[in-house]
Amino acid sequence: MPAGPSWNDDELSGLGFTTDAAATGDGSLIAITKQLRVLLTAALTANAATSFGKTITFVSVAQGAAGTTALAAASVGNNHKLMGAILTMSAAGTLQFTDGTANLSGAMDIAANGGFVLPTSIMPYTQTAATNRPLNLVTVTGAAKGMVAILTEA
Repeated sequence: MPAGPSWNDDELSGLGFTTDAAATGDGSLIAITKQLRVLLTAALTANAATSFGKTITFVSVAQGAAGTTALAAASVGNNHKLMGAILTMSAAGTLQFTDGTANLSGAMDIAANGGFVLPTSIMPYTQTAATNRPLNLVTVTGAAKGMVAILTEA
């Protein structure tokens, strides 16, 4: 079987890696993979609430009754971007995202005790139509419960 790729200490040090000569005898792919796993795990743990260096705000939703709930207040010079959500409704009704001026989604029909999930994404599902507007959740008939993930930026 042919040998796999191997790098020397000088090549690895330029990438921020060190070799574990005692364990592998060289800069083998196994040693590099182990170190990469450790580095990635540390980075993901340190940046658990970020997306590509941007802070995501997780907002709990617990409406007591149907109506308008501000998910994020207006932010001067910034838009609010919906990056993910998990929402349920207590009774059959509609749920809609608005920015206080414009409808950002159509009114979505949700069955009693039904709901939906928007998996977190690198692209927003919707965003405020202009800067300095709130991001609202508007429900009719049923109360919404769950969580939304929001990115606020220019």
